[in-house]
Amino acid sequence: MWDVVEKDNYIPTKKDGAKIPRSSWNEKQKTRYLLNYKGRNFLMCALTKLEYEKVRDSKINMLVHKGTSQVKEYLQIAYQELLSNSSTISLGYKELKKFFSKLSKEEQTSNLSKVNISKVNELQKEVIDLRQSLAKFVNDTKNLNKLLKYIRRPHDKLGLGFEKDKELKEKPNIHCLNHRNFGCRFYDYIVHPKGSSKSSRTNPKGPKKI
Repeated sequence: MWDVVEKDNYIPTKKDGAKIPRSSWNEKQKTRYLLNYKGRNFLMCALTKLEYEKVRDSKINMLVHKGTSQVKEYLQIAYQELLSNSSTISLGYKELKKFFSKLSKEEQTSNLSKVNISKVNELQKEVIDLRQSLAKFVNDTKNLNKLLKYIRRPHDKLGLGFEKDKELKEKPNIHCLNHRNFGCRFYDYIVHPKGSSKSSRTNPKGPKKI
């Protein structure tokens, strides 16, 4: 039974020593592997550390009596098993490292997606606020134009977007029939109500006869 502990789990092999894949095992090989596995676990659990060391030392002493060559062979086998186990552990560590790296990238992608969604929501909110502000501005402009329409005279251009000085510079050659001056505008001679401190420049008598 101690041979089970020393040689580890039973693995079916071909004639050339190559291991047979588990998917290709027959029923006999599966049964032998299961019995070997159970026997090894039983011995490993039943023996204490001190008992295990005693059995191991007795095994080595027995080999010493048989010859030094067998001891070397035994140590070489043990060393090869140790290397095999270390390579298996190394491969497992690399696979585990790749797995954690993949999880980390997925987590970063998830966090980045959440940040992008948050920014999109903020931009949408800003666009909605701008649209509301623009609609309010347009509405206020329309109302102001309506008020100016009722306040100014029918032919008065004074209002939004109209500059008096600019109009005078662009059309200076218009002749005023009342005062025979060039560049005059009707809004320069608006009649002020009675009692106003400003005098009217409108000629109520009409143009002078020549």
